[in-house]
Amino acid sequence: MPVLLLNILLVEDNPADADLLQEIIDEQDEPAWQLTHVERLSEALHYLKQQEFDLVLLDLSLPDAQGLDMLARIHDVSPTMPIVVLTGLDDEVMSLEALRRGAQDYLVKGQIAYPLLIRAVRYAIERARTQQVIYQQSAAISASRDGIAILNRELEYSYLNQAHAEIYGYTSPDFLMGRNWRSLYDGEEHLRIEHEIMPVLRRQGYWKGETVGKRSSGERVYQELSLTALSDGGYVCIVRDISDRKQAEASLRLAQFSLDRVSDAVYLVKPNAQFLYVNEAACQSLGYSQQELLNLTMFDVYPAYTPELWAEHWQTLKQQGWRRAESINRMKDGREFPIEMSSNYLQFNGKEFKCVIVRDISARKAAEVALQKSEQKFRSLVANVPGVIYRYLPDERWTVVFISDEIEKITGYPAAEFINNRVRSLIDCCHPNDWLMVQQVTERALAQRQPFVLEYRMINRNGGIRWVYQKGQGVWNKDGFLLYLDGAIFDVSDRKQAEAQILRLNKSLQQQALDLEIANQELGTTQEFLSTVLDAASDPIFVKDEQHRWVLLNQKFCDFVGYSREDLLDKCDYDIFSPEQAQVFWEKDNQLLTTGAIQEDEEYITDANGQVRYISTKNSRFIDSFNNRYIVGIIRDMTARKQAEEALRESDERLQAILDNAQTAIYLKDIQGRYILVNQKFQTLFHLPLEQILGQTDYDLLPPELAYVSQTNDRKVLESKTSMAFEEFTLQDNTLHTYLSVKFPLFDREGVPYAVGGISTDITARKQAEAEVLRALEREKELSELKSRFISTASHEFRTPLTTILGSTELLEYSSHRWTDEKKQKHYGQIRAAVQHMTQLLDDVLTISKSEAGKLPFHPVVLNLEAFCHRLVDEMHSMTRNHHTIQFTCSGAVLTAEADEKLLRQILQNLLSNAIKYSPANSLIVFNLMCTDETAIFQIRDQGIGIPQADLQHLFESFHRANNVGTIAGTGLGLAIVKRAVELHGGDIMVESELGAGTQFTVKIPRVLEAE
Repeated sequence: MPVLLLNILLVEDNPADADLLQEIIDEQDEPAWQLTHVERLSEALHYLKQQEFDLVLLDLSLPDAQGLDMLARIHDVSPTMPIVVLTGLDDEVMSLEALRRGAQDYLVKGQIAYPLLIRAVRYAIERARTQQVIYQQSAAISASRDGIAILNRELEYSYLNQAHAEIYGYTSPDFLMGRNWRSLYDGEEHLRIEHEIMPVLRRQGYWKGETVGKRSSGERVYQELSLTALSDGGYVCIVRDISDRKQAEASLRLAQFSLDRVSDAVYLVKPNAQFLYVNEAACQSLGYSQQELLNLTMFDVYPAYTPELWAEHWQTLKQQGWRRAESINRMKDGREFPIEMSSNYLQFNGKEFKCVIVRDISARKAAEVALQKSEQKFRSLVANVPGVIYRYLPDERWTVVFISDEIEKITGYPAAEFINNRVRSLIDCCHPNDWLMVQQVTERALAQRQPFVLEYRMINRNGGIRWVYQKGQGVWNKDGFLLYLDGAIFDVSDRKQAEAQILRLNKSLQQQALDLEIANQELGTTQEFLSTVLDAASDPIFVKDEQHRWVLLNQKFCDFVGYSREDLLDKCDYDIFSPEQAQVFWEKDNQLLTTGAIQEDEEYITDANGQVRYISTKNSRFIDSFNNRYIVGIIRDMTARKQAEEALRESDERLQAILDNAQTAIYLKDIQGRYILVNQKFQTLFHLPLEQILGQTDYDLLPPELAYVSQTNDRKVLESKTSMAFEEFTLQDNTLHTYLSVKFPLFDREGVPYAVGGISTDITARKQAEAEVLRALEREKELSELKSRFISTASHEFRTPLTTILGSTELLEYSSHRWTDEKKQKHYGQIRAAVQHMTQLLDDVLTISKSEAGKLPFHPVVLNLEAFCHRLVDEMHSMTRNHHTIQFTCSGAVLTAEADEKLLRQILQNLLSNAIKYSPANSLIVFNLMCTDETAIFQIRDQGIGIPQADLQHLFESFHRANNVGTIAGTGLGLAIVKRAVELHGGDIMVESELGAGTQFTVKIPRVLEAE
């Protein structure tokens, strides 16, 4: 059997952990495993894009990424990649979340046994491969257009795909899960399932056929159904919707049925002129059976066609797509008859056809011959009639279809010039002053479907006038459509001249009688007309004479005052109104009669029911032909408006009272930003009276920068046409206050904004409280982050040496019998180094803890600083194995100081250790000691990676590490310990750094400590 090569990608930033995992992989019994190690997530993503891997071992704490979000980033590049998480954090919640996000396993450093890791790798790969196969199969089933389902032994759904649900009219499989499959069939189909389908299925284990199901809407769905029995008693059910096919078959049968019963002959013809289909009407018209016709060609029944003409006809039909022509059909018995033939070019499934619809036009042709004979008789008759016989169309120009030659005797123009209005129309010969009358009489008669009779003047060729008498009528078809106007025109000029003479003789007597009758009727007609007009007016109207009596009233006036017309005529104001009201009206009437100046007033009256009615009046003076003076008055009822104005005034007062008692500033501004309404709180805010605010803008009341913000917010509200909330500021008693302003537009009846309203609430105290809360939350967040950093760092730093110890111990346990003593000593050394690292980490944590509690021991003694520094440099050289050069110099007359030896060692050892750790190999580290009379100064300068500017302010915080340290080991505690130790000595520490160039730390402590 061939060996299966497994490629494993290890993403781990700790070199010791990576080496240990490499050794564990090397020691397993399957040599075909290959491990690729990277330290950053970005490198892992690059490798995953370039080559294929079977598994990713992922540490959750990397230099460029942290946490479970890395799972998603890997799956974005390689969606099906199995991932095993390696972490120093033993957290059950996180492990469950990792598995939920797609990890195959979650292994904790320090708890990973050699067999466990090998088994986890194998299982993860197998699970991922199995899941991939299941996913592909499931995707194929879900994407299938056939409905696929699994039924249990009771025929209830245990699985179905989306297509299965949609075939039965459901939007989701959830609607059918657990339901009995038989419930989707009704009536006869349900019985068929029980008595026909299920027995065969149980006997043979398989059934396939057509059924009719029921959609959720109750609609029938035609199906191809396949049922297969499973070993557990269930069934696989596959359904295909064939409703469209069934409907197409039904439509085809209906089309066939319809074509066989149409009255016109229908043929379907191949390009070679062979008949492909003929309907029943075609067989009957030609006298053949259907089978006989299908054995013939177009040449057999259409004598006009020859093979050459047929080929030409076919090409023309292909180009045009449709043709209509008249031809001859030959019957089986040899007889021929005329036809109208419509041909259509068709293409279907890559084949060409000609569809021919043929109509027998024998009757129409006979009718045309009869019509020609009738027209000849008509023309002979018309030629002997004394008048003009015509037919014209009912269009705007009376287009002449036919007119007899007699028209030339009247107009002087030959009939041929009128046909189709070739030169002129009948309208051109009509006298211009008579044409409107002729048109109106004709249209009125046609509208009533009555004959029309006209007498009017025609202008002949010489410009003379001829009177004609015309009688005609419309000709309509059976659908009521006007086709023509037929009639006759006679010259009646002689008769009209005689009638004119008689009319002139009688005209004088008739005029005298008419003048008398008009004079008698004029007065009554005018009075009646005036009354009618007045009664139709919507406002009360009255007329008074010089004695102030009502002589004319409309009904609206009577209804308004509550009296009948009989009760008011010849009465005056004193007869129906109170003396006070009547006196006012009387005086105004006298003034109007005297001056004639129009009066417009607002007054009130008391009507017959005692109700006070507010009115506006407009009175004017009228003087008739006899010099009689009258007062004409028009009244408009203002009662409703007055009541509305009073209600509005009361509403305004109530609203103003509410506004003035509100504890928020309320205001309105027009679209120019001028204040048009403010409440009392607003006035108090600015210490200004109302009259000094109204008409002003924000720029008159606020500093320019605050006014600009307020007016910008106003424009936003007007543009959006909706209410909006803003935080705005204003000066109040020389203090900046914060207001929450809710602003809203006001619209006129056309929907156009005309003002901006605002309600502003002082939230200064609330904002101050919120700021305090945010500061407290920020402090709490800092403490929480400090705690999290401590837990994360300590966990990682402890897990790493523990993993080394456990891995080396297991390798010694399982593989030491195959190793040399040198290799065994290497692993013993790794265990000792891991224990020392853990011890140093515990010391650092203990130092920080004591420092924060104020219990860090401080025992100063007089130290020889030069000798102390020399010893420290020698120790550091031995630790670096001479990979770095530490250049120590000292200067000063006295090189002693009071200091705590242990704390001073931690200060300088941490600074030198950092200089070594963050500098390239074989680089120079400068260590200077300078003493003055009062101060001991230590300077340590390296040529390392430098510290980013953003990290300098956090450099001495516990657990903080610069963002450019990458995979360089560290806890973030060293400089925090240095800072606290320097402060215990009463000294200062300063740092100067440049990225890529190096860092210099300067520590200053007093040489002599002040006595406490």
